Order: sequence, then structure tokens, then C-alpha cells
Amino acid sequence: MLKLNIQRFAVSQSISCSEIGRDIANNRTTQRITFTVTRTSGSTFWEANPAKKLNFTCDGQKATIDFNFPSSAKTKSAYYDFVVQHDSNGQKTISYSASIATGTSAGTITASGQTIIATIPRATACPSLSGDIEDSYTIPLNPANSGFTHSLHVSFLGTAGYINASGILQAAEYKFSNTNILFTIPASFYNNFSGKSEKGNFTLYTYNGNDKIGTTYGTLTASCSESRCKPSISGTVKDSNTITKALTGNENKLVKYFSNALLTLTLKAATSSGDTKSTVATRSADGTTFSGTSITLNKVSKKDFTITVTNSRGFSTSSIISASDELINYFLPSIVIDTKRYPDQTSSQVKLTYKGSFFNQSFGLVSNTIMMKWYWRKSTESDWTIGGVVTPTLNGNTISENTIDCGEDFNYQNAYRFKLEIVDKLTNAGTKEQDVKVGYPNFAFGRDWFKHFTKVLNQNGLRIDEPYPVGSIYLSVNSTHPSTLFGGTWEQIKDKFLFACSDIHKNGTAGGSKKHSHTLENGSALIGSPGGNSNALGFVSTQIGTLSDSTYSVGGNSNNAVGHPFRSHNTKLDGRTGDGDSMPPYLAVYIWKRIA
Repeated sequence: MLKLNIQRFAVSQSISCSEIGRDIANNRTTQRITFTVTRTSGSTFWEANPAKKLNFTCDGQKATIDFNFPSSAKTKSAYYDFVVQHDSNGQKTISYSASIATGTSAGTITASGQTIIATIPRATACPSLSGDIEDSYTIPLNPANSGFTHSLHVSFLGTAGYINASGILQAAEYKFSNTNILFTIPASFYNNFSGKSEKGNFTLYTYNGNDKIGTTYGTLTASCSESRCKPSISGTVKDSNTITKALTGNENKLVKYFSNALLTLTLKAATSSGDTKSTVATRSADGTTFSGTSITLNKVSKKDFTITVTNSRGFSTSSIISASDELINYFLPSIVIDTKRYPDQTSSQVKLTYKGSFFNQSFGLVSNTIMMKWYWRKSTESDWTIGGVVTPTLNGNTISENTIDCGEDFNYQNAYRFKLEIVDKLTNAGTKEQDVKVGYPNFAFGRDWFKHFTKVLNQNGLRIDEPYPVGSIYLSVNSTHPSTLFGGTWEQIKDKFLFACSDIHKNGTAGGSKKHSHTLENGSALIGSPGGNSNALGFVSTQIGTLSDSTYSVGGNSNNAVGHPFRSHNTKLDGRTGDGDSMPPYLAVYIWKRIA
């Protein structure tokens, strides 16, 4: 039986929502909706007989339970648990309410609310990957539920597929139950681009059973590793010079400075056989660019050659290829000659002295040999006359010093040119030429002249033909440069007097001045009679600062006068005189000093 107290009635009501359970696999939560009634004043109540119905709603679901509010209670609560299905992305916002018809003057009591439920993690985050083509990687997954399965789709510049259990791509979707996916970036990716790296996409599908519960995305960066995609180089080096091959008897040997090295190369644009996209862009041998697969380097000085190849992806490789046999360290013959008239410059006899070196060794099949001849001609002619064959004295690779007597047919009044030719198996590069000039007698004279062509010494062995040795001073009123008179190198001296040196004034030092002045620190001045007064001694001062002109005197003939009428009085003078001219009378002449 319902008992009512309607004289004093006052209640308040509230409603709340709380999560009490979460089913991640099935994307749902259990939400408890709680309704509370509180008596604020009066004595309102209702008993359970007959029962009052409390109606709940939550996200479109409904439920009804019995609810009483006895007089002994101040507050009474009731709840109902609803299972709420979340959206596919795991998010959910719900509205809920509760109402009860009290059968009292309070009427029907209602309360409602809305709640944003914490998101249920759904789709597993898709990782990104940066790696080298042909390498294998493990892609880790971190699903919200261990029961989720996944498939991973790859799209890379026109190539697409699903990763399977072996880590390779296939057309059909493949689902993984494990959380670590093996993936080998396929070599076919090389052919999809021409640079060093490119980007593609991962698409990760997450399943709960057969239900796809989410899709996430990642980035795949596929790169060409330098070790696989740089060019590869191999090849051979052989002598293509028929002359040096005949000397060595072996095309795998090179003769320094004369062999022509033929480099025959095998070039691959990329080391990996999977990279068929790369092409050879540039190639060089010891810095010399070439095309094709071979190059000939002429007159080489070594057996090792650096080949550098760059491919279309920008990768470069440098490799050394070598002749398989030795380098013959041949060197060019070298000779030094000195031709002179003998015994003096008026002689018709000429002697030629020589020395040098040549490669006095074997090339392998043939030993080197040397042949020497000397020639001569007048300087005014062009045709050479053979003088003879020379048999040198050899000491290893050295041509010992020796002298050729060329004869006495070379009149000293003519100039001649001599040539010593040296020839070995490869060259006559050591040939040298030298002139023998017209000879002059030591002296010549006529009726009124005398010339000498050698040094002239006095009885003490001192030269008398050179009046101005280095360090001499030459003076003249003529401007003719002394080098035209005496030879040598001279330095002109200007605007200076000559001054004899001493212990005080050392040789070569300079000084002096054209102007001078004197200080007055030792001077004195005589004070005379002021104003023409012979009986007075004094001074007249000019105005200094604010002082006026004044006259001071000590006068009279009295013995009591200050000073004495016949005594001079001196005072010190300060300062200096003006500049004066120090130049004595002079005669200006040309002066030179010989310095070489």
C-alpha cells in the first residue's frame, strides 16, 4: 500500500554514466547508468507496494526495474548496465536517461545526460620503413588485441602486392596472425626509378576475425645501396706498340715511356644483377675520358692504371687494372758535351768532351745497344759532315767521360757547330749540339791602336785592364754611363757629397743636412741704457699677458745707486735661431759606384 505525505515534499535527482567493462576484440564497452534520488526536505516517500517502475534508456536501448523510496532513506540509487557497441573507429558518444512516475505530488522524476566514451583502440598503427632494396627487414606491429590479424599491402611506383609469410609480394591478400612481418624489398623495385632512392606506401588492414576493423598507412622508402648499385670494373692491360713488343717478346710487359697500353675493360653499370635500370654514364682512365670498353694510352710510364666509372644513378667506382707482367724501367739516353778550341782560341784544333748515361740492360727478348757519331758544319751552312763513330766506355748505365779529338781543320776565323748523336734501340733523343765560336788573338795592334782580348796583368800579377773594380767610384762631367766604357753594373749616386770615412764615420754610412739652426742656451744679452740715459741701467719689457709695458732703471752717479754706471749687466737668451744654409760652393758632376 502506497503511503503519501503531501504536506511537505522536496526531492532532487541525478544521473551518471561510468564504464565498467571493455571488450576490445568486439569493439564494445559496458556502461553503467546510475539514477539517484535525494530527499532535500519534507517527508515524501513511496513504498514498494505497489512497485514503481524506473525506466532507463542508453544509446537507443531501454530497460525497466523496480524502484522504491522508503521513508527511512534519505538517498536512494539504482542502476542498469548497458553493452554499448562502438563505431568502427573505436569512438562512441552516448545519450542516456532515467525516469520514474512516483505516484506522489512529485509526479514523474526524470534525469538525462551525454558522455563521450574513451576510444577503443581499433586499427593497428602502420609502421614506416626505410631500407635497401634486396635487404630483409622485420616490420613490428603493436595491435590493441592479440587476437587481431593483419594484412600489409605495398605500393611502389607501379608495383603492388601483399606481403606473404616468406616476406615477398603476391597478388592475393595474406593475413598475418603474428605481430612481426618479414619483408624483403624486391629487386624489381630497381627498375621503377633511376635515382638513388624513392618512396612508396604501406597500407595495413586490421581484422577481428573476418571483420575488417580499421586501415592505417605508412611510408616505404626504398634505396639503392652503393655496394650493390655502384659500377663494377675489370679488365686487362697489354702493350700495343709493335716496336716495344718485339724488344720484350711479351705483350704483358710495358716499356717505360714507349709502350702504348691498350686497356680492354669489362664494365657493369651496377654490381647487382637485379639492377637492370642503371647505365654507364661516364668513364675515364687516369683522368682521360673515353667511350666504349677500351682505350689506348700512349707512351706510358707505369703499369697500373686507375679506371673511374659513374653510372646513371650517380654512383662511382674507381679500380686499378694492371699489366700482368713487369714494367721495364727504361730511361732516355742523356749526354753532356763541351767543345773547345785547343790549346787556345786562335787554334784550329777542336776537342769535344762528353759524358752521360743510357739504358744498358735487356728489354727481355733483346738487349739495348748504343751507337754514337759526331758531326760538324760551319755555322753558315746547313749540311752536316760526319766526323766519325764514337765507341763509348760504359760502366753499367753510365757513359764515362771521354774526349774526342776532332782534328785541326777548324780555322779560328770561322764559327762551327758540332753534334754528338747517340742512338739506342728506341730513340736518338740524347743527341746534343754545341757551337765553337770565332777565335780571337790575345792582342792586336796597329800604328795608332792596340787591342787585347784577354786579361792584362802587371809584373805583380794584378790586372791593369780593369781600372774600376767592384766598389770603385767614377766621377765625370759627361753623362755617358760607365758600363758602356768599362762594363760591369753601376749605381748612380745623386745629391750627395763624398766624405772621407774614419773610425767615427764608417765606410758606407750616410748623413748630413742642407739646412741648420742653433740653440741659444749658452747665449747672453747686454742690458744697456734705457731711453738713451747714460746714467741709468735698466730694461724695457713688452706686455706679457695682462702686464703693461714698463721701464726699469737704476740711475744716478751716487755710489749708493743700485748697480754701477760703468758695469755691463747680462741676461740669458732662450730659443733657437732660424734655419741657415749649409751648402758650400760646389760643382755638380755625375757620380757612379760599381756594384758588379
